[in-house]
Amino acid sequence: MKKVLLKLLMLSTLYSSPNQVSNSIKGETLPKNEFIAGIPKNSLGYKVSDKSIPKTGYLTLREIREYLSELYHPMEHIPKKYIEKITFKESNFNVFALNRKTKAGGLMQILEPTWKEVNSHVLYEFGVFDPKENLKTGIKYLRNLSSTISKINPDWKNLTNDEKSYQILAAYNWGIGNLQKNNWNISKSPKETKEYIKYITGYEFS
Repeated sequence: MKKVLLKLLMLSTLYSSPNQVSNSIKGETLPKNEFIAGIPKNSLGYKVSDKSIPKTGYLTLREIREYLSELYHPMEHIPKKYIEKITFKESNFNVFALNRKTKAGGLMQILEPTWKEVNSHVLYEFGVFDPKENLKTGIKYLRNLSSTISKINPDWKNLTNDEKSYQILAAYNWGIGNLQKNNWNISKSPKETKEYIKYITGYEFS
């Protein structure tokens, strides 16, 4: 009986929610049903280093900022504060966040094909739940999106800096292919994408 109770206690700790006051930005939280929260080590075939994982599976805003102080270098249209908000919006600072539908994983919710494109020297199953590798990959992907859109969007040079930010964020959330198919018109994007941009930048699309 004692062994059973001990196992239950360990599981409850692993799957426990974070302190939302210390972890959240502006007190917001994400719907729990979007993610498989608190995934144990080696489940779903993923492998992670014990040293890289907080006990609860969640990072605090302070820990996110510590990672970004090392990983983030000035990006013209995506400031560091946007990265913080993207990370919270994507994963609620949950290292093990895994989208049930898309299978995007980790703090900034990286898909396996995207990971292979951006961070091919680290296997997806070894890096997706490593906070440092995941954040590094997500930031690099945002840079790649900025570079790509600047080359293929014919109106890029006519956009304001804010409008360029919206384009990059829409591509990250909705997909650059979808954005291009709709002639780079964010007003045609799903409600989710418009709300995503509003949360991160404060701008509301009609």
